[in-house]
Amino acid sequence: MPHCESLVPEFQGFIQRYGTAYVRYAWAKEDCDWVRPICDTKRAVYGICIGGRVFCLPCVYPQTHHQAVSIATAAIRCVRAYRERMSAKIAEWIAQYKFGKEAELAAQANDLQANLLRVQSQIDSYRQHKAVLALRSEPLVQAVSTLLREFLGIGLDIEEKCVEDATLRDEDGHILAVFEIKGVKGNFSRANVNQVASHRERLSLAPDIPGILIMNTIMTASSVEEKDKPPHPDIVKKAVAEKVLVIRTLDLLRYADAVERGVLTAEGFRQAILSEVGWLKVENDEATVVTQ
Repeated sequence: MPHCESLVPEFQGFIQRYGTAYVRYAWAKEDCDWVRPICDTKRAVYGICIGGRVFCLPCVYPQTHHQAVSIATAAIRCVRAYRERMSAKIAEWIAQYKFGKEAELAAQANDLQANLLRVQSQIDSYRQHKAVLALRSEPLVQAVSTLLREFLGIGLDIEEKCVEDATLRDEDGHILAVFEIKGVKGNFSRANVNQVASHRERLSLAPDIPGILIMNTIMTASSVEEKDKPPHPDIVKKAVAEKVLVIRTLDLLRYADAVERGVLTAEGFRQAILSEVGWLKVENDEATVVTQ
């Protein structure tokens, strides 16, 4: 078999020691950009590099395990040296030189990144607001309170001892309405409505002081459609009798969404909670109070 010559310096020692040619290589002209010859004879190419990653090298047939290891080790060293020389990796220090236009583009990129962070932060905040569809107890109260304040202009005073109880007060501290905020696996119950009346009595308030029952209902739901179940008509009648307005957190979200888009108003929501009883239903950007 002919002994071939190395075409690149890194493989010269390997080819001189092991480069006995057995397989010839040929490729089409359109492949010249990604196939490079490594060694040849005057008649043919016997070693190539494909795409800078695959190396086909000629070598003698190893007679012992030790010889096979020596050939493989030598080949690896040559390949590493070759790839290091051919590497297109750019040193970090060259960033010290800047094109005039480059600085302008870098400033634009920084502005875009900052804007992207702001937008992503806003998207994340909506996820926090939508948590009222999944939370219960104190986390639900905090999420509902934030939603009421940021979208509907309602600031609640939350009791420390009984966190699910809250009040809406005027500038002088007088109670305008009492709130109950709960999360339950089922739907509204008569006991839930009674709790609002008990809240009034505990605060020694008149029976006509507005009571608002905000509930995250059907917590076991796995979709919005499954969660979108109305209160039973008997519960609505009970709410009317006890002068209570019941609101699902789903309806609360829909109202906040409509206010943000300018379809409904925060003032309309405030008037509803201070003057209406029954069920505040929000559907297709319309808010109606169901009384039976």
